[in-house]
Amino acid sequence: MEDTILKLEKVVKDFPGVRALDNVDFNLKKGEVHALLGENGAGKSTLIKIIMGIYRLNNGSIFLDGSSVDITGTKKAKSLGIDAIYQEQNLCPELTVAENIFINRLPKRRMIPIINWSKLINNSQRLLDEWNANFKATDIVADLNVSQSQIIEVIKVVAEKDLKVLILDEPTAALIEEEIEKLFDTIRKLKSKGISVIYISHRLDEVFLISDRITVLRDGKNVGTLITKEATKKELVKLMIGRELSDMYPKKKIEKKEVLLQVKNLSSGRNFKDINFSLRQGEILGMYGLLGSGKSEIGKSLFGRTKIDSGEVIINGSNVKIRNTIGAIAKKIGFVPADRKRNGIIEILDVKQNLTLANIKALGKNSFISKKVEEERANKWVRALNIKTPSLATKIASLSGGNQQKVVIGKWLDSESKILILNEPTHGVDVGAKVEIYNIIEDFCQKGIGVLLISSEIPELTAICDRIIVINRGKINGELAGLDITQENILRLAMSGVGNEEQNKI
Repeated sequence: MEDTILKLEKVVKDFPGVRALDNVDFNLKKGEVHALLGENGAGKSTLIKIIMGIYRLNNGSIFLDGSSVDITGTKKAKSLGIDAIYQEQNLCPELTVAENIFINRLPKRRMIPIINWSKLINNSQRLLDEWNANFKATDIVADLNVSQSQIIEVIKVVAEKDLKVLILDEPTAALIEEEIEKLFDTIRKLKSKGISVIYISHRLDEVFLISDRITVLRDGKNVGTLITKEATKKELVKLMIGRELSDMYPKKKIEKKEVLLQVKNLSSGRNFKDINFSLRQGEILGMYGLLGSGKSEIGKSLFGRTKIDSGEVIINGSNVKIRNTIGAIAKKIGFVPADRKRNGIIEILDVKQNLTLANIKALGKNSFISKKVEEERANKWVRALNIKTPSLATKIASLSGGNQQKVVIGKWLDSESKILILNEPTHGVDVGAKVEIYNIIEDFCQKGIGVLLISSEIPELTAICDRIIVINRGKINGELAGLDITQENILRLAMSGVGNEEQNKI
């Protein structure tokens, strides 16, 4: 292929007891965005690390511009014009934008070995202007948002060398909609300069918006490369998980029993006001709202993480006061936070400890913990939730995002929570793990748990929720049930004025 910039042929990578890549072929054209999809463990990360020289392949060949290359490390990859921007950003937040862009090659004055600050700032500002950045070279990085930081990462990479291939690994994981569009503008600018992009994401909608072609990996194999405009979401899901799209949202018919939770006129400063709803046993109650609507703060307040100024919380018919998380746990409330790594798991602990952490009193008496009981309880949830881990002693940080999330959910099931608040429960997990999480939610609703599902993913809300409450500027702007649960109705309530009963009537 004359227009091919990067080509991998029959690439094999083995780890002890595991073949991570099995005769994988992959090619990248000049100036294209090629999406790389697959579940966690499918081989995406290994393929990237092969291209970047972090891993050495066991067999196969790599060609750049038609010539065979041996990428012995990241330094070699960068010298060839290949670079990557990972999900965790690699910037120094306390330094200026200019210092970050030229951090490895700060310009010096000719006669004196000190930094030429005027040259540094002018060169940096020229690059920022070229990329239409809405911030200055003298700004401190810590004062910028995530999308602005990503633009700095791109400019930093492009400015260092004659860039040919850029790998973007889950670049939108922490971005809001407006920031995602700015990132896409940046990617289009890269394309216009003839730079090729390998784009890795779990978000299928994004892939259809930004990519030219899509390659899917499953179990270390290339199971298909499709032209994006000719592909469908159904095809991609089937290639990724080996199942039809119709199997993705396993909604079950579950009898709704007694009211578990009632919220009356709940208010919290500027976060939300006069919130009223109820949650029954066996019910999945969805909650949707745009960024800043207050939806996440409502969930946090019920778990004692956001202060409640006024209103009532009634659990099983009794009025309760929730002042902190300890009080919420005592009332059998569990909470899965949106930021799994920061607030959901303790990375230095193992799988066993993370699973039993919320119910530590059940592991023994006083300060004594029975290792036998701890292992029995942890093993129970590893089996029940199909948590893929080498052992209970494995550090949770080494698990995939989907398996980490199952551990977080399992922690609250182990503490015998009756009310489960899930804030963005499938954020950053692959399609297969999403299906498993949906099944877990449904299975435990059958056992009488009530679930408050706070999500910004409308497809999952419409597919698995029994009712949906829409939050708009801190207030409930409507409730949907049955055939009224549609994407159009959800978005209309999320974006329309609050309190107009005629306008918001379904």
